[in-house]
Amino acid sequence: MLSLPKPILGMGLAYVRIVRVNKPFIMKRSIMKTYKLYMILTLLVSFSQVYGRGLPVSKEQYFSEMRLETSVEGMTYPTDYDDSKQAYRMEMSFNRNQSLLGDLQWSLDAKLWVSTPQEVAHWFNVPQANVTYRTYNWFASLGRYLPPWGGVSYYSPIQQIFPTFNIDPLNYEMNGLTGFYSAFDNNSFSYEFFYSPLFIPHSGGARYKEDEDGLLLPASRWAQPLFYSFKKGEVLVPLKYKLGQFDLKDIIFQNSFAGRVKYESKYFEVAVAAAYVVDPEARLHLDPNVEFKDEKDLQTVVKIYPEFYAQQVYGFEAKIRPLVSDRINFLFESAYINPENPKDSEKNIIKHKRINNLLGVSYLGQHTFIKHLSSGVLYSKEFEEEIQPSFIKLEEANLRFFSNIEAKLFSKLSILFFAESDFKLDDTALKTSLLYKITNSIQVSSGVDILKGAANTYWGQFGSHDRVWFKVHYVF
Repeated sequence: MLSLPKPILGMGLAYVRIVRVNKPFIMKRSIMKTYKLYMILTLLVSFSQVYGRGLPVSKEQYFSEMRLETSVEGMTYPTDYDDSKQAYRMEMSFNRNQSLLGDLQWSLDAKLWVSTPQEVAHWFNVPQANVTYRTYNWFASLGRYLPPWGGVSYYSPIQQIFPTFNIDPLNYEMNGLTGFYSAFDNNSFSYEFFYSPLFIPHSGGARYKEDEDGLLLPASRWAQPLFYSFKKGEVLVPLKYKLGQFDLKDIIFQNSFAGRVKYESKYFEVAVAAAYVVDPEARLHLDPNVEFKDEKDLQTVVKIYPEFYAQQVYGFEAKIRPLVSDRINFLFESAYINPENPKDSEKNIIKHKRINNLLGVSYLGQHTFIKHLSSGVLYSKEFEEEIQPSFIKLEEANLRFFSNIEAKLFSKLSILFFAESDFKLDDTALKTSLLYKITNSIQVSSGVDILKGAANTYWGQFGSHDRVWFKVHYVF
C-alpha cells in the first residue's frame, strides 16, 4: 500500500476546507480537485516506478530501491595488539536513489563501522549525499557528489582532488566534493563544473589518543610515527607529539572550483580538467620550539598543527576502445599539480610541483572468466630539487604498478586479487581472497593480506600486520 507524503496530504486537506467555505466556486474547485487528484496519481506512479533518462554523467542508476547491507568480519594477525591477535569489525551500509518529483531526486550513500578493538579515527562515512535534477541534456547536483572522473578508482591522477576514507590502509573509498555540480551534454561533448564552499579533508585512518600529559599515543596497530625522528646534528632523536589548538572554521570554510570538458566517440574519448581545490591531505606544521623532554634519553616533544593549502590541478584523460563496446579500455591519464606554499613555511610542509601519470588497461566482462580487471603503471615526478628536512619521513618510489582482478571460477565462486608495489618489490601490498555467493542475499569471503618492504617505506612499515580474514555479507 502506498501512502501520500505528508506535504501532499496536507495540501489536499487544506483544499477540502476551502471548498466547504467558498460554495459559489464549487464547479471551479471541482475541476481543480480533479486536476489535483490527477497530479497526486502521477506523483504516486513516479515514486513507484521511475525510468532513467537524460545525461549519463554518473555510473549510478537514475532510480534504485533502498539497499541495506551488513557484514561481519574477523581478522587474525601474527602479532598481538591490545593483548590479542584477533580483531573484529561489523559494517552497515545504506544506499538509496529515489525520485522526489519527476526529474528531481535525492541520493544517499552512508556507511557505519563498529570494531573491536576500536582502531579507526572515524566510525562512519558518507561518500555521497545530494539532491539532483536531470533533463535530457542537463544534470545538476547539490550536496556531496562524486563525478565519474578518471578510468581507475583511487589511482587516476585527477582523482587526487577528491578526499578519501580508509578503515585501514588496505581499504580505501573515494568521497565526493561538497557543493554544487552541473553538467551539460551536447552531442559528443560534455561540460562539467564543480563549486565547493565547504572543505572536507581525508577521513578515517589510524586512531590516536591523548595521555594525562596531553601526548598523542597510538591507539591502533596501524598507527605509525608521523615522522620517524628529528635530526639534531648527526643524531636522530625520537619524537613525541602534542596536538596544538586550531580553529575548525578556518579549515572547513574554504572554496574549491573544478571544471572538465570531455569529447566521446565510438572508439575513444578524451577529457581535460582544471581545478583550484584545497588539498585534502593535511600538512603537519611543527612547532619550531622543539622541547627536549629528557636529555639523557634524547626524547623530543613536538606540537603539531594540521594545515590545509590550495592546489592547482590540470588533468588530461584519454581512453581508447579497440572494440565498439566499452568492455576493454586502454588508459592514459596525467595530472600536473601545483601546490600552494605559505611564504614562511618550513621545509617539512613544503610540497613541490609534480606530475602524476597513469598508463593502464581496464576490462569488464559479463560472461567471461575474468569479470573485472584494472592494471597499470604509475609514474610521479617532482620538478624541484628534493630538500632534506630535519624531520625524516618515509621513502616513496617514483615508479609503481598496480593490478586488481576479479575472476569467476564457478557460477557462485569467484577469486579476487590485488597487488601494488614498486618495481624493486621493496614496498608491496598483496590481497588474495575467495568469494562464495550462497544466495542472492548471503555471501561469504575469506582471504590473506600480505605487506612487505623496507622499514622506511609505506607498506614496509606495516610488515608485521599480515592477516588472515573471514567475512559474512548479508543484503536485506
